[in-house]
Amino acid sequence: MPATIDLAGQSFGWLTVVRRCGRNKHGAATWLCVCGCGQSTEVAGTLLRRGLTTSCGCRRTRAWFENQRRVRNRYGASRVSARDDYEDAEVVF
Repeated sequence: MPATIDLAGQSFGWLTVVRRCGRNKHGAATWLCVCGCGQSTEVAGTLLRRGLTTSCGCRRTRAWFENQRRVRNRYGASRVSARDDYEDAEVVF
């Protein structure tokens, strides 16, 4: 198995690597990361280095809310199936 690249202290998108956690079921090194939103998550180093994981998932959630807002503005609220209580949800960054 190749030597593990030390990613501690590096940033990838919104994630900052804190320390190594171990290995996942595929043998890839996993790293504890802190997202810009304050959440922490474990991510495989290969996903970080390849740019496939750049946040804890908060950016995906925010993108979904923004997409729903655009759909509502274009087609009207009657065509969107999202629950109304999510419309007022606040995502803090």
